[in-house]
Amino acid sequence: MNEQIEELIRLSKENPHLEIKPAVHHEVVGEDWGNWLGNINKIEKDFIYILDDRWIAGYDDIIENIIEHLDCDENLEYNEIEEIARKEFEEKLKSEKIKEAIIIYIIV
Repeated sequence: MNEQIEELIRLSKENPHLEIKPAVHHEVVGEDWGNWLGNINKIEKDFIYILDDRWIAGYDDIIENIIEHLDCDENLEYNEIEEIARKEFEEKLKSEKIKEAIIIYIIV
């Protein structure tokens, strides 16, 4: 059994409550075929934030996205803005707009 499958099994056993989400690179999906062939790049447990037209994975990237869309005072220090973003992250996590999942990254 390869390392990636072992990692998927380990994460699934440790986190049976988490969904498994495939994250397929845009180069894998294309043309008019019904099925696409790709390769597993990595498997990890992380946060996902599903937006209207895309999704973001990873705490730091989600925080950066929240910061980009904040409407706050221009005079705030960056650490104050980060704190506001962290609170919004926690609110979105409670409301399940952000979830923790096991992500399988699939590439060409």
